[in-house]
Amino acid sequence: MNTYSEWVEHWLALQPKTDLQYAHTGLGNYSFKSSRSLLQLGDLVVSKSKIFDARLGDTYEAVLKALRSNSFEINSKLDRRITASVPPSIFSWGEDIEISLEGTGTRTKVTVSSRPKAQIFDWGKSEENIDRLIASLDRMLVSKTER
Repeated sequence: MNTYSEWVEHWLALQPKTDLQYAHTGLGNYSFKSSRSLLQLGDLVVSKSKIFDARLGDTYEAVLKALRSNSFEINSKLDRRITASVPPSIFSWGEDIEISLEGTGTRTKVTVSSRPKAQIFDWGKSEENIDRLIASLDRMLVSKTER
């Protein structure tokens, strides 16, 4: 395989056709859609949402605390949207995290998205980041409501 396009064609030939749909978009760009996430070469985004029985302000503070406790670096806090990053490790070049919150009364929906910074595949690292963050929020918000 001499070129990037040849490598992509080879990789596509190895994928099960029922789980992965792909299209050549011209100029060497490919876009992929799988049943788990949207993948555009170099831009794998995994996203999950959960509704918590907690007010928006309490949930927002818990998200900030959960990010810090999981060693995620907080990049920006804008209204109901927080961006953070996961530092590089021996397993990845790091990931970008985005959290959005929507609150109504005593319930708040938290949507967490994660994508790798520099690699084509994340080998489940984005989903692991999301699951770790949501598990932290579960512990924090449940323990707070039980007091």
